[in-house]
Amino acid sequence: MRKIFFFIISGLLSVSCYDAAKDGVAVLEEDKEAKALLQGVWTSDDDGEVTMMVKGDSIVYADSMLSPVYFAIIGDTLVLRGSSEARYAITKQTEHLFYFENHNGDAVHLCKSENPEDKYIFDGRQPVTLNQRQLIKRDSIVGSGEDRYHVYVQINPSTYKVVRSSYNDDGMLVENVYYDNIINVCVYKGAQRLFSADVHKQDFRKYVPDSYLQQSVLSDIEIDGVAREGVEMTASVCVPDSPTSYKIKMFISKDGKLTMKVQE
Repeated sequence: MRKIFFFIISGLLSVSCYDAAKDGVAVLEEDKEAKALLQGVWTSDDDGEVTMMVKGDSIVYADSMLSPVYFAIIGDTLVLRGSSEARYAITKQTEHLFYFENHNGDAVHLCKSENPEDKYIFDGRQPVTLNQRQLIKRDSIVGSGEDRYHVYVQINPSTYKVVRSSYNDDGMLVENVYYDNIINVCVYKGAQRLFSADVHKQDFRKYVPDSYLQQSVLSDIEIDGVAREGVEMTASVCVPDSPTSYKIKMFISKDGKLTMKVQE
């Protein structure tokens, strides 16, 4: 079954005609008539499945995992813009047909729905956040003999949004929204608190490339035990719904100093 997805997370598209004479470059204005033709519910020409509803400046998707996207039609190009921009060549547009080429150059054919009930698919739709957003607490006693430590780790969901860009099976640029975590770490030796801090993913920017860090979340900090350097933990910075991750070792010394290094 073929599905058509466009997705760019919220970001108002501002398309206007600036003073072309100023830069000596001709600038095309948005085609408002073409945008008006696109209003309504659209289905895939392949299987008749409802894919999206166009309302005003927004494209709303039948897939609740995706958020609305702001769009414009400039010349013969469909422009989607949010945290990044995507452009698709329009090959045919009428009141009831909309054809364009996707990211891979494949033809995508949409037809305007004639079923008045199709619009109810979009009633009350809210995009679904794709991570757990749950408070997680764990504590452990590590070490032996006199070197025994009580370690607390609490994963706190935050309101910091992380946008991950990728391409779907139809070659369209999509972006999913996740929420990062802030993780509180406390280490005690008896009644003495050696260390207490909120850990953010930015704390690992020395060990994780910026391009990766922007699309990643601080997923977890696991308690490993006691090593020569001190209490040992492993932080995971990962891109959601991806097998890739960075593992960073964290060590809390007997005098409460934190050191880190990338796991080998």
